[in-house]
Amino acid sequence: MTLEDFIHRARKLEVDGVSLESCFIDRFDSAYLSEWFSIAAKEVEKRGIKMAVENHIDYNSDEIFTLLKNVNSPNMGINFDTGNFVRVLDDPVKAMGKLVKHVFATHIKDLKIQKGAAVDDWYFFSCTPVGDGGIVDNQKIGQLLEDNGFEGFMAVEIDFLHPDYKNDEDKAVAQSVKELKRIALAVEKNK
Repeated sequence: MTLEDFIHRARKLEVDGVSLESCFIDRFDSAYLSEWFSIAAKEVEKRGIKMAVENHIDYNSDEIFTLLKNVNSPNMGINFDTGNFVRVLDDPVKAMGKLVKHVFATHIKDLKIQKGAAVDDWYFFSCTPVGDGGIVDNQKIGQLLEDNGFEGFMAVEIDFLHPDYKNDEDKAVAQSVKELKRIALAVEKNK
């Protein structure tokens, strides 16, 4: 299914929103990207749909910001993935500062380096439960979202669990949810 097919299918299903991972974009020439996103933005605007593009270990925050600025649609934003910004060597707190007004959804991760992985392996920065990795300051991410009126929720995503956690994804998710609830309470108190 092409991205265009996906958009048409979403329209037929009358969904309220879609999230597109940029890794599924099959062309990266500027003509296609500007045409495709502009057409998609017009389609989602007509139908009142929100469309979020996830940074997926490919674009940094400046590139995502440029894409959103060029499309210039209130219905197009970002599914902000904290870990994927780290993986392209972009500070997720600084990235959130640039993009917070365009955030429709989140994938909250924490990461730590996996010994033995090559630096250019995408899992070199492997997931940990939120709060354990120490690379992503999710407290500051949460505060920026709160301060800017974000109405969504912080969704946990674990894409490659660090071997220290012995493949116990359920435990990692439970610990992450507990930490995100703590963060949510803390940032609400700082209002």
